[in-house]
Amino acid sequence: MYIADVDLLFAKSVLKYAPLAKKGAVEAISRALAGARQGHLCVRVEDVTLFPEEVVERVDRTSGPFAKPLCLFGDLLYLQKNWIFENRLLKELKRLSEPLPLLRLSDEAEDLTEEQRNAMQRAAGSSLSLITGGPGTGKTYMAARIIRAFLKENASFRLALAAPTGKAAAALEDALSGMGGSFPSARVATVHALLFLKPHSEEVEKKLPYDLILVDEASMLDARLFAALLASVQVGTRLILMGDSDQLPPVEAGSLFADLLDLGLFPCTRLTKWLRTESRPLLELARAIRDGDKAVALQLMRKESLQGDFGFSFLSVNQIHERIWSFVKERIPAHFSQRPTKEEIRQVLEGFRILSCLRTGPLGVDALNQKLVNQFYRTAPVGSYVAIPVLLTRSDSSRDLYNGQTGVFIKQKEERDGVLLTEKDEIVFAERTLPALAVAHFEYACCLSVHKSQGSEYAEVLLLVPKGSDNFGREVLYTAATRAKNQLWVVGDEATIEKALERSSRRQSGLIPNALQKLEFRLRQSLGVRQSHLAPYF
Repeated sequence: MYIADVDLLFAKSVLKYAPLAKKGAVEAISRALAGARQGHLCVRVEDVTLFPEEVVERVDRTSGPFAKPLCLFGDLLYLQKNWIFENRLLKELKRLSEPLPLLRLSDEAEDLTEEQRNAMQRAAGSSLSLITGGPGTGKTYMAARIIRAFLKENASFRLALAAPTGKAAAALEDALSGMGGSFPSARVATVHALLFLKPHSEEVEKKLPYDLILVDEASMLDARLFAALLASVQVGTRLILMGDSDQLPPVEAGSLFADLLDLGLFPCTRLTKWLRTESRPLLELARAIRDGDKAVALQLMRKESLQGDFGFSFLSVNQIHERIWSFVKERIPAHFSQRPTKEEIRQVLEGFRILSCLRTGPLGVDALNQKLVNQFYRTAPVGSYVAIPVLLTRSDSSRDLYNGQTGVFIKQKEERDGVLLTEKDEIVFAERTLPALAVAHFEYACCLSVHKSQGSEYAEVLLLVPKGSDNFGREVLYTAATRAKNQLWVVGDEATIEKALERSSRRQSGLIPNALQKLEFRLRQSLGVRQSHLAPYF
């Protein structure tokens, strides 16, 4: 684990209150902060005697309140806040483990697969159930059928549909509508909006008044948000968590959706049957990446001409930018002789997207968006319209705008160069158009980070894998590959791609402490035995 200067400074500042600390305590505490910055809830320590009682609290699952900055549970060292989040999560899981009266759903299920029928019945008999599967396995269709079956059982059921980002919530709503799922009484919102969580707030003021809550893209829920969501579920409510456990973990701490699946404490359905007729090579590639099979993944990339190299290792930044521009300028429909129609706007949003594993640097999202937007505007004929995809970066409840929501920025090219906002510029969202000057927080999205692409699909995807991308593990490649419906290009040198395939970005937590126990849980799960080292707390 890489320990940065900030980690050492943190450890030394903490240990000022323990002047007699043993040698080695600085490095051990530095690892705790380094692990937390990388998304781990805890780190395993070899020598628990290193930690002075002035700054490290030895805890068990019944401990509290906590007054010290670090908590030691067995040989797992936590920052205090992460220990609180994990403990709160376990408390709520215990509460939701009580069985509910079984609903006998009468939805006709002849057209469902056996996996999907199982998911429906499990959701009917549990406070909490989980559905996981890759793209094309029918998760969204399954959600529509479950909701329809619940409403058929009781038309007055109160429903809530949510996702971690505005974009994912809107995608879920659109997908359900496209399947003939008309649920006018359902509340559709981001998880933050559903819980009325304020920034940096952790407490839920009251339980949610719903009979069924379905949360999509649950793999994006971090420890804080996950604990708050569970705490908001009242007795009698059925909560269904749906997502792809093989995708990137949340930006913040934890891989808790994947942890819950491995624990096997709650009914879980893994959808494995591919239901799409197109993109078979992409499915095979996604599976190889997920399994960390370097040989098969690279072979498929070469065979299907999916992998290329824009000279990342030997060309200048300007030369690489020119190659990217030459590749994408005809694929992103940015120029229109007249104001673009709804269908043309949809093509801008869903047709082609560049994804980068990095946020900063010359091949990161910020630099590429600036370069591409300037190029699209500069090369547009005077009087034509330039249409650029955008992403909201902050919620504005007064305008019903939410972080992660997507739209298209539309600007008419004037005589003078420059992309400064004017009163004429607009941003078009799914159902409405706003002046661009009225939308305070957005960024251009010709290029997206792989993290922010979660919850979206595009007809074609260009994935950039510059050096440093391997730090995110194979999950970053899997997530990007599963954003493409028809075509994927992976650009980067093979050495970097291989390194990424060798690593996993799965986070450490006290729920799944080590690989041996994880293997034991999966064996028990396959035998239908629901047990774990957490059994005493359940």
